[in-house]
Amino acid sequence: MNYIKKHIENKKNITIVLIFWILSLFMIIPFRNTPLIYWDLPYHLAPINEILSNIHSDNFIIPSIATKTMGSFGYPANIFYPVYSCIPLVFLRLFFSAYHAYLVFLVIISFLSFLSIYYISKKLKLTTYGALISSLIYGFSEYRLSDMFGRQDLSQCIAYILIPFAFYGFYQITIKNYKHWWILSISMTLLLLTHLLSTILISIFFIISLGFLLISKNNILIRVKYLVIATITTILLSSFFIIPLIQAYISTNGVLINISEMSNTVVDINNMIGFYSIGILQLLVIIVSLLSLKILPTFYKYLLVESIIFLYLASSLFPWNTSIFQNLFSVLQFPIRFLLIFSLLTSIIGGFIFEKMISSKNTKIIILVLITIFECLVFLNYTNIAKTNVGAEKSSYRSFVLETNNIKNYDYLPKSAKPKIPDLERHSVNSLNKIKIKQIKYSTKPNSMTFKVLSNKKYNNVEFPVVFYPGFKVSNNKKTQNFCISKNHLIKTSLKKGTNNITIYYRKQLINYITFIISIITTILLLLYINKENKK
Repeated sequence: MNYIKKHIENKKNITIVLIFWILSLFMIIPFRNTPLIYWDLPYHLAPINEILSNIHSDNFIIPSIATKTMGSFGYPANIFYPVYSCIPLVFLRLFFSAYHAYLVFLVIISFLSFLSIYYISKKLKLTTYGALISSLIYGFSEYRLSDMFGRQDLSQCIAYILIPFAFYGFYQITIKNYKHWWILSISMTLLLLTHLLSTILISIFFIISLGFLLISKNNILIRVKYLVIATITTILLSSFFIIPLIQAYISTNGVLINISEMSNTVVDINNMIGFYSIGILQLLVIIVSLLSLKILPTFYKYLLVESIIFLYLASSLFPWNTSIFQNLFSVLQFPIRFLLIFSLLTSIIGGFIFEKMISSKNTKIIILVLITIFECLVFLNYTNIAKTNVGAEKSSYRSFVLETNNIKNYDYLPKSAKPKIPDLERHSVNSLNKIKIKQIKYSTKPNSMTFKVLSNKKYNNVEFPVVFYPGFKVSNNKKTQNFCISKNHLIKTSLKKGTNNITIYYRKQLINYITFIISIITTILLLLYINKENKK
């Protein structure tokens, strides 16, 4: 009997996995012959292009600075923005063309997004039916589609895979088994190494969700202790990235990151379909839940209130034109990002509501099919909007790599370097200095840039088109030499009479190695702890 049950369960799981694969493949079909480049895609693909360029030159490293892409002047892409979660795309590029590898990666991201929310919904004790409903709402949420096919924020799309696990880890500590605190630490670490802004968003959500402690009503102080332990562990696990990032940020005295007027990037409450809209199904979940409060347990009522709060924060109803809110949340750039949390909450609530309101098996199947068809139709309508978006740049298979090599805004340059961006892009020493020198050549290697300059005499404090960050060093004709930093945060060094091969290169510092060791030791200790707990 147990064998039969297990066999049925395995067949059911295989069927669900196939459904998720089919839906994920369906999502890229409208774009298979239409390479489009929107807002953020170059920011995510340029580092991949950089890594592949190095591999083709037999340099198998993940560079910290961009010397082949993003202006090729040492832009600190991987110092400020984690590239780790996009590494699988490097391997896909070894087997597919650039654009097709990107599409395959989108399929994998969508599949894992469906699967992650399904798995967590099951962990929250929803039935297979309820978990499938949650998956459909989450996977087809308008915000996720807008991020994937509209703004093309690849890292935030990957964050959709991890956020359900972070939510479940927080849920375990505050309501269920707090000894499973490590789920929160691991998922938050992976999220932090994928998309920093999503980490900030989910952290805001967790602060608002501290009320979960009142739902459990037991061992509150112990649960708070484990929240602190989980937070400290996350910091230690990610210290190899986050500490050097903070050091680099402090050294800039402020970066150029685009901070738009928050009131200009809000959700129109009346917009149900399209870029960054609420979504008809998600709005229906809110309305039905409000009409069915009697069947909602306290936990789901709390989630419902939170979903309304995050919708309010994302909308034009919130006073974003007030300076205090503009300054407080400016790091998020766009209030529409709050829809990420709204999508998570409405998917979980929706799975529960549909599960409790419908008991007939046949009706459940019909509802499931209708929701799937409806979401697919909404998606097809969305793709038409995406293809006609005025922000889209049509590309071709051959030019896709070249057009994703360069970015429009250098967000992580110091503000003081902004006037010198044209000189950085030209790699011109002559344009920066009013002296008699002749630049013969500019060449790059992974993490280094070399300027071949002829000088008729010795000069001190010659400015070079490279922005300083901690870890940069200078050599002339392979001999290390001192340098200083200009008021524009550019590197200045001396030239001798004759031929100068000035190489400006990036090297890991002591802090990088110390934090890396801390992260490794923390990882080992955490794995030993998990193994010990699982044996109990």
